[in-house]
Amino acid sequence: MANETEVTFTNALKLRQQGYIEKTQNLFPMLLNIIPKGEDGYIAGKGWQPSMMTQQNESVTAYLESDTLPDALTTEHEVGLVKPKLYAARYSISGLLKEISSKGDRTAYASAMNTLFKGTLRPFRKTLSANCFEDGLAKLGIANGAGAATATFITSNVLGTSRLRQGMFVDVYDGTTKEVDNIEITGIDPDGVTFYFDSVQTWSDAAEVCRAGIRGATGAVKKAIDGLEALFDNSSDYHGVDRTVTPVYSFFSKVLAVGGTIDELSLQRLTDRVLREHPEMNNQKVMITERAQQRRYWEGIKDARRFMDTQVYKGGYSSVQHENIRWITDDDCAKDVAYVLCLDLWKRYSVGGDIRVADDDGLTLRQVANKDQWESWLKYYGNIACFEPRLQGKLSGLSIGSL
Repeated sequence: MANETEVTFTNALKLRQQGYIEKTQNLFPMLLNIIPKGEDGYIAGKGWQPSMMTQQNESVTAYLESDTLPDALTTEHEVGLVKPKLYAARYSISGLLKEISSKGDRTAYASAMNTLFKGTLRPFRKTLSANCFEDGLAKLGIANGAGAATATFITSNVLGTSRLRQGMFVDVYDGTTKEVDNIEITGIDPDGVTFYFDSVQTWSDAAEVCRAGIRGATGAVKKAIDGLEALFDNSSDYHGVDRTVTPVYSFFSKVLAVGGTIDELSLQRLTDRVLREHPEMNNQKVMITERAQQRRYWEGIKDARRFMDTQVYKGGYSSVQHENIRWITDDDCAKDVAYVLCLDLWKRYSVGGDIRVADDDGLTLRQVANKDQWESWLKYYGNIACFEPRLQGKLSGLSIGSL
């Protein structure tokens, strides 16, 4: 009988968990929602191996009837290796709550479960979202102001504290040197520039803040999603394609270091660079900024502002249109950049689907050893990849000011 109760309870728990996840797709990161899903083809022990174009076929020419045809050339490509990145979040319930649910108090159970899932899924989503903008090292903030030991960190305005939350355990690195190890953030300044620990710490200027343990012992292990900054760092390899030794100019992403305030001219320069190479208007191009940059742009053109066409993406993300390119904002985007992406040249890969409840052996809930507690966990195995980086663009160095 106890076994039947356990099966009923764990099945109900799984259904409630998965049902909550499906009903809150707006908690899935924006980039993972708008990038098209990749096809199957995962190679066990390796990952996905897409073909990445490094040089177009430029054999086209005009000729007379008496001429010979042009020499045959080929489209150069490299076979990339997109490795799945593994994410998990564990959570537990007490034996008392489990007992209450098995006795039929569905109201108390439902209320507790909804609170539990929200409190777990939101940080899961925010972590994925922040990682989608980074290079695999999962930077969450930049701690400024080296010097006297203090329990207060002042963050760079480029990232602020939008990716940090009270209760998060973090490491702080100066390059590959870990300066703060696995310490809990005990407070966040609502103005978005400082965060606090309970104990005094020292660190170097411009040290990087990340989740505890996510960079490994050396501080250089890229455990997280290979996000946009992995693409736009032209000095490093990208999914196995070495851009430092292979003469593949056409594989390089376009970065414009403009500086100054975001305005029509700077955005036009960015979109022109992308559209010049990829003029097809297939409604798959998007521009992404932090929301304050869009607000600053609107302020600059307020006298000429008109109602603009909007579009809502899966997950509830909305956009406005700028020069036939959809403009989406995301709080996890750095404040001093703007990206233009051709989404038809991207794929989102995952093993087993999106965020889901772990039940690989048929058990959704497991007892914690020697405790009257039961635990479950969420997981996600996936990554993103672009096949033609040269057709993607980025503006850097945009003014932040009083955004």
